[in-house]
Amino acid sequence: MTRNSRAKYIGVAGFALVSAIIAYVLSGWPPNDCRLPRVDGEYNQTILGAAVNLNAGEYQVHEIDVPQNAVNAKITACILVGGATGSEVRMMLLNQESYAEWQQNQSVSHVVIDRNLSRPTNWITNLKSGEVFYLVFDNKFGSLPSKPIYANIELVYDK
Repeated sequence: MTRNSRAKYIGVAGFALVSAIIAYVLSGWPPNDCRLPRVDGEYNQTILGAAVNLNAGEYQVHEIDVPQNAVNAKITACILVGGATGSEVRMMLLNQESYAEWQQNQSVSHVVIDRNLSRPTNWITNLKSGEVFYLVFDNKFGSLPSKPIYANIELVYDK
């Protein structure tokens, strides 16, 4: 590669990178306005508070361990899915037994929440103290190469 062709290549690559960054910033992703539904509680534990990319054919799991002495335990969430119109991500909240069934591709006996997310959603769900739950974002059957998800999720409880 000659010096001129290398300079052109670097210039084109630099322009593409700057364009991508500008488009990312102007798109407003990740959003700043994903507000959690208000829930009063003495203790707040962040389960997820970030933007993640979920590739086609993949899933992500977040374990939620509700303390034994938790009173009025709740999950409060604000979730936004980016990407093309019609893109959906399946979100499930499963107990330990159901999560094991899901991992083995069996029918799931008990689902706390099962939603296809394609637009912003807020929700609050009560959880039993002393149990472990699994929040699953599933894009196993997705057709898009990648879907950005912004999730702001907290476990709120008293003692």
